Amino acid sequence: MSHVWLVAIAINAINATIFWVRAQPDIQQTPILKTGYIKLLLGFFVGLSLPWIVVGVGTTLGEIESIADYFYVREGNPSVVALWIVIWALILSFSQWLWFQNGAEILLRHPAILRSNSLNLESVSPKFLKLTWLAMLVMFIVPHVTILWLMKPR
Repeated sequence: MSHVWLVAIAINAINATIFWVRAQPDIQQTPILKTGYIKLLLGFFVGLSLPWIVVGVGTTLGEIESIADYFYVREGNPSVVALWIVIWALILSFSQWLWFQNGAEILLRHPAILRSNSLNLESVSPKFLKLTWLAMLVMFIVPHVTILWLMKPR
């Protein structure tokens, strides 16, 4: 497990590069979007890499024996607690940005970030993005993370 975190950060860098390449037609057509894409991709890369940096620190310091340690939050391992604090800070930060700082509108103005074969972005509204994120929080994120916090130490 000692280098899994580095692989994850490398994958984040590859994904950010793919998004950047995908954004080029939009940037060529509307050059003013370039700054927004740069900010979004930096946020994507940093946000998704921060938890892995915490994992890397915990691994390097020898506080983590296996990836399973991260499922036992109540044991109080400082690296595990730090990871979950970072994850929740990112979730709350993204939620606040999406809902209260025009994040949904920004995402829709930069369609290469959301582009998919199954989603017609012309018919998507900021409200739809916000409600989809809220549904994801209620149905998936909160219950799963709550279960992890409730798991008894080994």
